[in-house]
Amino acid sequence: SPLTTRISEIYGQIQEAFSDLVRSFYRRGIDPFAPAQLRYTQSVEESKRINELAGPAVVIAGSGMLSGGRILHHLRHQLPDPKNTLVFVGYQPRGGLGHRLIEGAPRVRIQGHEVAVRASVRSLGGFSGHAGRDELFDWLAAEERIVLVHGETPARQSLARALRSRGARVALARLGQRFEV
Repeated sequence: SPLTTRISEIYGQIQEAFSDLVRSFYRRGIDPFAPAQLRYTQSVEESKRINELAGPAVVIAGSGMLSGGRILHHLRHQLPDPKNTLVFVGYQPRGGLGHRLIEGAPRVRIQGHEVAVRASVRSLGGFSGHAGRDELFDWLAAEERIVLVHGETPARQSLARALRSRGARVALARLGQRFEV
């Protein structure tokens, strides 16, 4: 996606933020975020052409919650083929398309089309972009007011209770609710 391309370019400009190992690649003239075989797609048309590739390929697509974007086109074309594997490395909420795929749905509806799921579907843990509970506590320790806006309700309620037990003022935002900061 264009956003991924721009973010990857920015990564190359902030090498001091990386570990010694990653910086060692840059010192040898190797960009660890852009190996020679990696191709970024800029346009929707370019992205759709991926589905016409002959031979093996790895398609890395930002899935989000599988609620829109280019990933839906890839899924529509790739899920029916048993030679393909769809790997989830991020959270998929209950009831959503991704969760249904992880749970083994034999067919799903994508962009108005009924799609047979013959591809293998896997989910890998450990790749979350979210901080753990202890990291959140450390990061939020100095804040006098906290508004939780993201996550499923039971998880937000649990986090709010834990933060309140440490003396924080915590609000659980509702859809459309506004807060002055």
